Amino acid sequence: SPFYIVFICAKYCMFKTFLSTLTLFILSFVFAKTAYAESIEEAKMLELINWLVDESAIYEYNDEPLPKIVYATKEQLGAYFYGLDTYLENEDKLFPIEGIFRSADEGTMFLLDDFDWESGSTMDVVVHELVHYLQYINGRTFSCSVAGEIDAYKFQSIWLMKNPIPNRQAPTFLTAVYIIETCIAETLRNSNLGETPPK
Repeated sequence: SPFYIVFICAKYCMFKTFLSTLTLFILSFVFAKTAYAESIEEAKMLELINWLVDESAIYEYNDEPLPKIVYATKEQLGAYFYGLDTYLENEDKLFPIEGIFRSADEGTMFLLDDFDWESGSTMDVVVHELVHYLQYINGRTFSCSVAGEIDAYKFQSIWLMKNPIPNRQAPTFLTAVYIIETCIAETLRNSNLGETPPK
């Protein structure tokens, strides 16, 4: 009957309206959550950048665009940092990678996909990578490929001493030894090849 058809149409329209409303609600929630996460990322990075500028007295920050954040698994970070073949062959022997900074455009910071900005349980990693970001935007160059790590580990250690985190330790003496050994090896290799170190 016509009344039955009208009734079915009304129910169908109500169902479509309900689905549309539910979809909009879900999308709004997702966008709000994403915006909230991005606001936390930005606020924390600015806080740490300002701390590094004050603490170092050698870096400047003039409202340059903040680095992009990309999250990845520990396997992805390891493969990216060491190279896929090296990582697959020596995964158990290699030092685990918790963060990477790559300079291009405004820069990109790679963090583990379980990184928690609210708890700050590994915030020292962000401190470390933001040192590389400041080196990048300040145009600092180094004669040794890993020399920039000295400042990064130094300020990571200082931050940890001032902001202790349970089960987190400052980089060890062995880290400094590794950097020095690498720089000496690069210098000798360049000397043997008759090359000057890159700047």
